[in-house]
Amino acid sequence: MKHARLIAVLFGSFALCGSLSCETGDSLESDSFADGSASARATAAGPPVVYQAESYTSQSGCQVSRSSSGYTGSGYMSYGSSGAYLKWSNVNVASAATYQLTFRYANGGSSTRQATLRINGVDVATVSFAPTGGWSKWATTAISKPLESGANTIRLSSNTSSSLSLDKMDVASLSQDACPNDPNKTQPGECGCGVPEGTCGVSGGDESVRTVVHILRRFSQTTPSGLVMNNDHVTVSNVYSALGNANVLWKRPTQKSVVMNVTVVEEDALNPSNAQELKNTIWASDRDNSQSHIAYWNFFDPSKRTGTKTIHIYIVPFYGQTIQGVAMLSRSAIIAGSWSNKAGGGTPTKRNLTEFPSDACAQSFVRTMAHEFGHMLTLQHEDCTSCIMKGCTDVSPVREKALRGWAQYWK
Repeated sequence: MKHARLIAVLFGSFALCGSLSCETGDSLESDSFADGSASARATAAGPPVVYQAESYTSQSGCQVSRSSSGYTGSGYMSYGSSGAYLKWSNVNVASAATYQLTFRYANGGSSTRQATLRINGVDVATVSFAPTGGWSKWATTAISKPLESGANTIRLSSNTSSSLSLDKMDVASLSQDACPNDPNKTQPGECGCGVPEGTCGVSGGDESVRTVVHILRRFSQTTPSGLVMNNDHVTVSNVYSALGNANVLWKRPTQKSVVMNVTVVEEDALNPSNAQELKNTIWASDRDNSQSHIAYWNFFDPSKRTGTKTIHIYIVPFYGQTIQGVAMLSRSAIIAGSWSNKAGGGTPTKRNLTEFPSDACAQSFVRTMAHEFGHMLTLQHEDCTSCIMKGCTDVSPVREKALRGWAQYWK
């Protein structure tokens, strides 16, 4: 029988165009977008049911707090020590299936906190809560797990003595089988559809780069025709899926590779006084004259760019005319659009973030992520004639150089 499997959010290496940046445009070397998720390529079938942290059924070692801003509900719960836990015994679902659990949290410390997830009395996973850059800076982390029909009990207990603030838990049912032709998987996992988990790695495992993906919220762009573009169609789940699939492109069955260890956060855009002027610059940018990366930098919150040797990927609504993204090694950043008019210009359309390339040269958001990450590992378009850097998804010709780029910049 098929079973849901948590996809480790690790991603593959990508290449650098020159010493500063590389923008993907209308040629074979450009990336497109596709929508996805690293815990599951399944998508939420309906709105989630919200379980506020302060509405727990039982708890130990936690306390209700309202001292930090930005929480939802009537407050949030502060974990005080290792072993502290919150329990919800009223998680009711209509049918036995895989559900996505999304935790909204704040971690103002400098290290990742971990907690044990227990469902119906069984420990099923360890959930990681990366630093968010402040106790009033909130982020989400998601995991997909089976729930039983009717009432379920979910407990989240801290594994560390450091503080953690939990705002709420969202529970959403999942639809779509991400691996319809694989009888054993509903999600691609680390190895991809059709390949058993645990068989695609190498002795010693792959190298990884800490990667934080920022979904830009409270930001919209309006086209001259009146079309409003935003990131409302971009979810934490489908971003995890997209990057998980990008990781699949980079992993090799018998060879070590470089992958991304990903955390997804939601970030409210800053509101500079010249915001409209900057948006006009973004709309006017094209492959030959792009100032989008300079304009967008004014909307990104610098307090969210925490951690050393970390790549920051910003998902924005629209990057420019027939351009889909840019890699900037000097800023340790990638910017990619969730809307595109790559195919001939004209009116932009939403990218299908969950699309996974099924052939060698498919243009998709997944391939965009794989291509741009290659640039972050010093790869260039000229490094191969038919590979991830020149329009197709094969990484074999550039894998060794990607490993050297990882050792130079990210080790």
